[in-house]
Amino acid sequence: MSTGSRIVIALFSLFCGLSFFWLVAEGFIPNAAGGYIVGGVCVTIAVMCLSAELRPFIARIVGAAVFLGCCGYLYSEITHPHSIIQRGAYHKGDTNPLNAALAFVFIGLPAGFVAFTGKFPTWTHLGNTLNKPQGGPNYPGQGQF
Repeated sequence: MSTGSRIVIALFSLFCGLSFFWLVAEGFIPNAAGGYIVGGVCVTIAVMCLSAELRPFIARIVGAAVFLGCCGYLYSEITHPHSIIQRGAYHKGDTNPLNAALAFVFIGLPAGFVAFTGKFPTWTHLGNTLNKPQGGPNYPGQGQF
């Protein structure tokens, strides 16, 4: 990631983290612990973007927190699903087992990869494979299939 994008993400994360702390202090967020946790994660992301030495360690911490949060969301929706009948009409943004499973697959699993390896998942090896010539008659000197 470029230095400019890391600085922009760090500033935005720091602003969000400090905003959450302020909202909790002013009483706008009734769940103080939740507000402090989200604010702390935002500040941690800002530190991760600005410190090259701490980046792998903090990336693992943030990845583990996101992975465990997605696991908890999926577990809670499987064990205690909110009935659509009780709430009325279904909306795409409602909490339900399908949305929990999608969050786990598209957010939780990549975060778990970061937590276990300390590296961000990339498509580099797939992209390099797709761009290489495969050989055959259209590529002289490359041989047959």
